[in-house]
Amino acid sequence: MEGAALVVLLDAELDDAEAARLATAGQVVGLQSVDDDRLKGAAMLLPVSTMPEENGTYVNRDQRVQRFTEAKAAPGMARPAWWIAAQAWAESHPGQAAPLTSADAFARLSETIPALNGLRYGDLGLTGRVLESSRATAAAPQGAAR
Repeated sequence: MEGAALVVLLDAELDDAEAARLATAGQVVGLQSVDDDRLKGAAMLLPVSTMPEENGTYVNRDQRVQRFTEAKAAPGMARPAWWIAAQAWAESHPGQAAPLTSADAFARLSETIPALNGLRYGDLGLTGRVLESSRATAAAPQGAAR
């Protein structure tokens, strides 16, 4: 981080030593859910929502992709980090629209990440789905070639 031209922070909780090193960066962009006065000099600070404030998916340690749903509304102008990143990407790719919902974002990911193998958001249901690559690994006998 020291001397970097650009540092992007995603909801980072900095200790004092990290904050001091951050001061040597050329530009700092912070996507934060909690205000930190030490980031007041950042080139850009954007409020992000926390997991309980958004809809989305995650992959657990057993390679099960699962959905999660909003438990409470995000405060003020806070948006999910994926939404902010998608908007920035769309701005740099004229003519390409950013996904507007977590289901749209998941659809884009399933087209490009082989492990998701064309899964649809609706396919996940309430219990999720184990990714195909982990099913094949789990089915192989111990010591067998994979």
